[in-house]
Amino acid sequence: TVSGIDLAQVAALQSGQDRAVSLAGRVSGSLPLQLGRSTLAVRDGRLANDGPLLLQVHSTPGVAAMAKSNLAVQLALDSLGNLRVDDFRAGLGMSADGWLDAAITIRGDNLQPKRQPVVLNYTHRENVLELLRSLRIGDEISQRVMDRYQNQQRER
Repeated sequence: TVSGIDLAQVAALQSGQDRAVSLAGRVSGSLPLQLGRSTLAVRDGRLANDGPLLLQVHSTPGVAAMAKSNLAVQLALDSLGNLRVDDFRAGLGMSADGWLDAAITIRGDNLQPKRQPVVLNYTHRENVLELLRSLRIGDEISQRVMDRYQNQQRER
């Protein structure tokens, strides 16, 4: 059981100056972990909001590029731009080989002047172990480049 996960702290994990998403509020639920010798799995995980949540999608260069790529994406981003979430439900599962399956429902109101109701049903599948490996490789490459640059600066 997990309780009172602060979504602002989760959003703060985004790297870089241009954070695309801000979150506020707390979620709780159950994430049944199955630990193997060298594996981790989650079976029938569930999360729900403890009270109202706030989701804000900021107009960063990456968000702007996504919006320009597809009208449906632009409409979705506009709807989520400043959203008060009254009902959040997530079903999560992850197999031992790293495949995460998420099914998320968000119900709320866009806080823009027209105050439009929003219902978003979203599913996602991704191998998070592969994602973490690729991020780690990217971090290692970035660190090597920075180390070389600093060494060159010292030699001058």
